[in-house]
Amino acid sequence: MDTVVRPLAFCGLLPFVVISAMLALGVVEAPIVGPLLPILSSYSLLIVAFMAGTHWGICMNSDTPLKGPIFLLSNAIALAAWFAHFIALPPLELVIDAGALVGLLVVEHRFAVPLAVDDRYLKMRTQVTAIAVTALLVAAVRV
Repeated sequence: MDTVVRPLAFCGLLPFVVISAMLALGVVEAPIVGPLLPILSSYSLLIVAFMAGTHWGICMNSDTPLKGPIFLLSNAIALAAWFAHFIALPPLELVIDAGALVGLLVVEHRFAVPLAVDDRYLKMRTQVTAIAVTALLVAAVRV
């Protein structure tokens, strides 16, 4: 696994962890950036869309006959998070985003062998997803 991937993945957790911790401490707005909940909400949607897009990149470089199901699942998960962004109240939206991240991870684990996804990558993705999901659920309880 590239030496840049792991540090970038864990740096990507900073908004999840910092904003969720601030919300848990009762801080709902920060100087310069403003209300924290919309920032966390939009960031989690961005990450869900990004991770769904990685499935496309992985599949495009694979000869697996499972491309169709992977494309459909990743699109369905991203669209669920997008719809939640517009129609769900914030606590539910964050829970849906957490579920979307877990769903994307499940897709990766389910299709890892046909896609030749590296075990180290799956381990790192599992760790990062666990932290992001925990942060989202903490925030959902506090808003």
